[in-house]
Amino acid sequence: MGYSEQFALSSDTNFVGKVKIAFAKACTDVIGEADPGGNSAAYVKRHEFCTKALNNINFFVTNMVYAVVSDVNITDQSLDVDIQNRVNSLINDFAGVKIGD
Repeated sequence: MGYSEQFALSSDTNFVGKVKIAFAKACTDVIGEADPGGNSAAYVKRHEFCTKALNNINFFVTNMVYAVVSDVNITDQSLDVDIQNRVNSLINDFAGVKIGD
């Protein structure tokens, strides 16, 4: 899928809605994670990001949609589970988690 098709998909109301639900689910799951103790940097960053995202999901979802559609394997025919997996894989990046955190 080329950039024009990816941009069109990023504007599709139904697709944006699917990403929004997947994003909310991913953040709810992160917030529900048990604290590993020791103030893990990754845990803190993920928890803080997801709390902010859930409190203002309409602000954050646009960037998530662009990141999701940048994966050429995601199309208008993608299953919900594929969209969820892509969103889940992006949470650490959006939260600023680095290798070793």
